[in-house]
Amino acid sequence: MRKYTTYRRCAPTRKKYSSRGAKTFSFFKFIFCVLLVVVLGGGIYVGLHKGYTAFMQADLSNWQVKNTAVTGIGGALQKEVEAYVQTFQGRQFAAKDAYNLRMELTQKYPMLKEIAVTRKMLGGTLKIAAKMREPVAQFKLPDASVKYVDKDSTVYTDVQVHAVPSVELIGEVPEKLRPDFIELVQSTLRLDKQLDFQTLRMNLTENTVMMVLPDQTVLDFGPAQQLKQKAQRAVQVLGFAREHYKGPYQLNFRFFDEGKVFLTHKSN
Repeated sequence: MRKYTTYRRCAPTRKKYSSRGAKTFSFFKFIFCVLLVVVLGGGIYVGLHKGYTAFMQADLSNWQVKNTAVTGIGGALQKEVEAYVQTFQGRQFAAKDAYNLRMELTQKYPMLKEIAVTRKMLGGTLKIAAKMREPVAQFKLPDASVKYVDKDSTVYTDVQVHAVPSVELIGEVPEKLRPDFIELVQSTLRLDKQLDFQTLRMNLTENTVMMVLPDQTVLDFGPAQQLKQKAQRAVQVLGFAREHYKGPYQLNFRFFDEGKVFLTHKSN
């Protein structure tokens, strides 16, 4: 009988490292990483510290205006602002001067908003950026002077004449009007001239609003609240009334919160 001899492959021999050598290598690796972090962190700190110190010690008050630039305005007003700003050319101009100039421009030109005064350190340019206010309505004061109201409800003066609706304000005029009132004026302009008013009056003391249409129809909106919604309801009510009744009419919105609008015939 043939005998078979089996052989078993020997397991590969593993190279033995001493545990002491492995620990030593790991320890030096850890020390190297720590030193690297310390060196990098120290370099970054020193660089930032020197840069900060140089910036703080820089004599920025000696910055001088070499040239000027005015943007965002246009027209004759831009030329006027440019001529005024050019008076600073060749003069020292510190950060406090930029703040003072901004306040001065705000008071001198109330028709401007978002005024920014910037000093370009490298080019020596004094830059003035601003935007023109967009008037929504105008009104007359007791002294016959005209003021405007912009989209932000800000009341201001402007030497330019703007073709915007005229409104009446009764009482002491604040620096800003109620946003609802401005929204009412804008709404009338968007309602296809269906509320093309002849008179729009706001009593600032009683906080009430009234509108008179060209046909002498009177819209008594009552409290200066939800004026946009009241204007939209007025268009609906007037559309129905003009189909069934003879005008002029009078609409009373004093109970609008309760869902009621009173329509009556107004005698001439």
